[in-house]
Amino acid sequence: MKVTQLLMVDHEQVMAMLNAFANGDLEPSGVASFWKIKDALELHSEIEKTIFYPALESFAETSSLIEQSYGESQELTDLLAEMSPAESMWDDQVSKLRDLVTKHADKEERELFPRAESLLGEKELVRMGEEAQKLKSEQPRTGSSTRTRGQAG
Repeated sequence: MKVTQLLMVDHEQVMAMLNAFANGDLEPSGVASFWKIKDALELHSEIEKTIFYPALESFAETSSLIEQSYGESQELTDLLAEMSPAESMWDDQVSKLRDLVTKHADKEERELFPRAESLLGEKELVRMGEEAQKLKSEQPRTGSSTRTRGQAG
């Protein structure tokens, strides 16, 4: 699977989890869902920053998009670090997280992925996809049992 396809699947899965989570449920299962979302986003971001973005940052056609993507990734990382289900701003944080993820996924899928396809080609994208799959298989499953309610990841 090409890395662009893998990242699109990640986008779809995270958005589905966020949409299911957006009802503000703070029952234990809702909190567990947040940790799954957080873990999935952190792994997705790691794949982008270590595999996908570096391959595109040297191309004139994508360098500015990659710079923006690194900034968006940092904004997302910062928000995830601040989030805690016990916070009074929880609903606002969840809403902001959904907005950031939606904006990020839309921009990548509309602008960055098509450029990556033409600049890197099928063979390289498949190789990068294999590298990303390996990274995913080496990571603990999302929602790892080491996380507990109220613990800030």
